[in-house]
Amino acid sequence: MWTVLLDSPLPMHPRRLLERVEELGGGSLRTRGSFWLPTRPGTACAWDGGGGQLSIGALRAWQAGERRSRILVTGRGEASSERVRRAFAEALATPEEMERSAWPAADDDGLSPWLGAQEPEVEGAGGDAPGRGWIA
Repeated sequence: MWTVLLDSPLPMHPRRLLERVEELGGGSLRTRGSFWLPTRPGTACAWDGGGGQLSIGALRAWQAGERRSRILVTGRGEASSERVRRAFAEALATPEEMERSAWPAADDDGLSPWLGAQEPEVEGAGGDAPGRGWIA
């Protein structure tokens, strides 16, 4: 049995998150935490997975200074903690990508079925408050 805390001030890159969701939340892993997306900078997103199922959803607006991507992962047996760490690092937006002044709202981030409509480009915008959805 092992436990790893994945933690970064960087957001998850929407496309790479979807590409690595199985590595981060599939199989026998138990995962729980929150994350943020540059396409939804004002929304804290929940992450809750176990038994091969993963639920993500919008929680609330971030409070000043608390925005992070943080997921606690517990696994056992053949699931590799190094594989999970690598998938998390690869799913994060890079500092170079974050130098963009704003991620265009017109670019669909692919997560609307689970998180609702994207918020405007304005930092800290509230956006819709959708429920949670299963993605794996």
